[in-house]
Amino acid sequence: MSEKIYTFKSIKTLRLQIRMFQKEDSEAYFDLFSNPLVMQYLPIEPFQKQEEASKALEKIAFEYENGLFYRLAVEEIYSKECIGYIGLSRMMQRQGTCEVVYAYREAFWNKGYAVEALTAYVAFLENTYHTIIGGHVDENKVSGYVLEKCGFVRKPDLDTEMTIHGNKKHIYNYIKERKQSK
Repeated sequence: MSEKIYTFKSIKTLRLQIRMFQKEDSEAYFDLFSNPLVMQYLPIEPFQKQEEASKALEKIAFEYENGLFYRLAVEEIYSKECIGYIGLSRMMQRQGTCEVVYAYREAFWNKGYAVEALTAYVAFLENTYHTIIGGHVDENKVSGYVLEKCGFVRKPDLDTEMTIHGNKKHIYNYIKERKQSK
């Protein structure tokens, strides 16, 4: 009996490539998840040691081996540098619906990369999902602008709360629904 090997076919844009994480991304992954400015909006504690990034990438590799692509690397094509991640929430997947998540290293903010990557990723997801949800913490209004630029529509009735670093935070949610073909 042959073993199944799952792979994710990279998505390329003009400046970016969305691909599977590799061991070589460990330093960039640590930079992302140890930065207090990035982590202020994420529900996990910042990494303190490089080993945490390596272990996280091992878990991601295990998920890849099992056909699960929750977190993908976003690479700047020109520099071949991993600038962040994009993927799916493990909690919000159900028939026809998913939730996108993303974060970028601070050095790559304000360059339009979040919009570029999300636009390409959503186009890929629309082959499988009818409804795509995206959200952001109240204070992270820039993420709301990213979602709106990518065609997401604000849906206050989907808003939730999440505890982040011991504080309850309001999560503003948006949706993008696949257009029905005639």
